Amino acid sequence: MGISKAVAKRVRNGEIDFWKFICSIIIVVHHSYKILDEAHYYYWGALCVDFFFIVTGFLLASSIFYKNQPYDRETIGQETSAFIFKKYKTIGYYFLFAIVFSLSGRVFRYGLEKTFLTPKIFHTIFDFFMLNQTGLPSNNIINANWYLSAMFIGLFIIYPIFRKNKNTFVHIIAPLAAVLIYGCFTQADKAIIYPKIWYMLVKRGVFRAIAGFCAGAVAYRFAQLLKNCIFAKSKYFGTFLSFVGLAAMIVPIIFMYVMKTRTLEMFVIFCFFIAMIIIGSQMSSISKRFNRPLFQYLGKLSTAIYLCHLPIIQWVNFFAEKITFFANIKNHEQGSILITIVFVVSSILLAMLCIAVCDPIIAKLEAKIAEKKKNLAETEVVNNSKEI
Repeated sequence: MGISKAVAKRVRNGEIDFWKFICSIIIVVHHSYKILDEAHYYYWGALCVDFFFIVTGFLLASSIFYKNQPYDRETIGQETSAFIFKKYKTIGYYFLFAIVFSLSGRVFRYGLEKTFLTPKIFHTIFDFFMLNQTGLPSNNIINANWYLSAMFIGLFIIYPIFRKNKNTFVHIIAPLAAVLIYGCFTQADKAIIYPKIWYMLVKRGVFRAIAGFCAGAVAYRFAQLLKNCIFAKSKYFGTFLSFVGLAAMIVPIIFMYVMKTRTLEMFVIFCFFIAMIIIGSQMSSISKRFNRPLFQYLGKLSTAIYLCHLPIIQWVNFFAEKITFFANIKNHEQGSILITIVFVVSSILLAMLCIAVCDPIIAKLEAKIAEKKKNLAETEVVNNSKEI
């Protein structure tokens, strides 16, 4: 049975949304080192980014196998651009919100002159269009935008190849590319979590994204096989998958906290791969419990948290420089824990504000665009009828 036949209907996966939220929080905790001088929680929490790459690859595979229209060499460029622009559209508004908040923090911390009257301010345009991983200059307003840059560049490379021959890609190209790239990273001097190393034409983060996409595409293939296996209808099998799926997420989360060296970084990514197969298949007994609006909102919130948490650092460091008490407590264990908690909560609240501000704007613009397209279509029909 071909994969495309196994896909009857695409349903938003609330369990993926839940784990995206958890991973985004771990990334925030990981970045607490930008505030704290000594304490450093979840150093290897940066590997959660690879979970996001694997999720993107899984959802990309789901989208491509769901498409009914055949591959068209003449229109694949337009189709690729449209697919990526659709992803950028929502993220772009969130990213702009984060840039404004980050710049305001820089103004309070360094002043207007050092913030805007500098040649680097012109590099912000490269940041906004997610070109960080190309090697073009960056203003580093949102340091974590390397992830978005790697994702979009990687999608531009992978999407047309995937669309041209999806079965060849998912059975041969994707597994081979994932193994070779991760193998290359394993032999490298620096750990996977360093994305800014220069690899030929792009930075390392792009290859990290492509490896994750390929792993996610392979996970999609296994998820479809899982749906069609002989045990699929057994409730005991669903319970078994629940335990394995939870373990495949909880174990790497624990390991990322206690790890002191890079020895187990590939084990963490492999666990994410196994988890993605089970979570993506929605065959576990707990899977349906996640299909609620709350978890869908958490999934959306995870993107906003990722973008908004770094601008918070500008403000936290500003207050740390101005308030003696704040500067003193961050060098003590209990104080550093308190500051980390405040950092996480502030990031979540700012992300919620970001969604509350941006989503209505996005909805209004989309409604206007849809209305304009409808009017153009109606005008075209009228003109054609007149010609007849």
